[in-house]
Amino acid sequence: MKLIERILAKDNVREALNRVVANKGVAGIDGMKVEDLRVYMNENWPGIKQSILERSYKPAPVRRVEIPKPDGGVRKLGIPTVVDRTIQQGIVQILTPIFEEEFQEKKLSFPDLLDYAWQGAAEIQRGGISHRAGVGMLSKSAIPCQNGMFSAWCGIHVAG
Repeated sequence: MKLIERILAKDNVREALNRVVANKGVAGIDGMKVEDLRVYMNENWPGIKQSILERSYKPAPVRRVEIPKPDGGVRKLGIPTVVDRTIQQGIVQILTPIFEEEFQEKKLSFPDLLDYAWQGAAEIQRGGISHRAGVGMLSKSAIPCQNGMFSAWCGIHVAG
């Protein structure tokens, strides 16, 4: 089974949806509440899935909020829509077990981890991994994303 098929599999998306609902959280830029997510996904998932497979899906912009810091200043936070959070969670559920084993074996520092990630990205773009795992492109311009942290959703475009 290709990686994209594993990510978009019904059981994986259902588990992602359950986790997003359990985490609660606030609405993104579209205003959709977590409480409305199940009904929305049941009605719209086939079209969302197809747009992902066709590479035409575009995540919504994040809702920007500022959280006051105790020592003054603010922490800027981007809140994705609940639909985008569900897709992100589905990606994380599949990719984490794949990469976690290698990262733990190597016990990499954060800078080393980023370097290792870019070596993997180069391998993906050369086609060395895509034939085994079904991963498409990793876009370096998308990383780092919010607050300088790596995010699978910000940086990886998963292809079939």
